[in-house]
Amino acid sequence: MYKTFFEAIIYGILSVILGLILSLILVPLKPDLPDSCKDWDKYYIMEISLFLVGFFLRYTIEIPIINNYFT
Repeated sequence: MYKTFFEAIIYGILSVILGLILSLILVPLKPDLPDSCKDWDKYYIMEISLFLVGFFLRYTIEIPIINNYFT
């Protein structure tokens, strides 16, 4: 159980890193936003959501039905 938990944390961290790298690569495609949008990432919502996606992805892979589908 602890192994899966730590693997899920690693997946979450890697998701954040990969998401940040991709966002830096895709900066030229970013549209100009109004000033009211500048505070959207004030609380690191993107990073938290990327972490949770990676974390829950790792845990869902451990569900036997889903695991059998991928193997």
